[in-house]
Amino acid sequence: MQSRLEHSIQTSKPTIIVPTDVEPNIPSPQYWGTETILAIAILIRAFALLIQTLTPLIKKQV
Repeated sequence: MQSRLEHSIQTSKPTIIVPTDVEPNIPSPQYWGTETILAIAILIRAFALLIQTLTPLIKKQV
């Protein structure tokens, strides 16, 4: 156990011992596929058409 603990930080408080062989627990980045990008583009286009359709109706009421 002592051989695994190589670095220690000395302060006025108790000693903090940091292990040096800790494996990173960060997942690898997930890249977006073509289907996801296409679905987002279709969703944005659908909202744009909805706004384009509703804008004249809202202006008539005001």
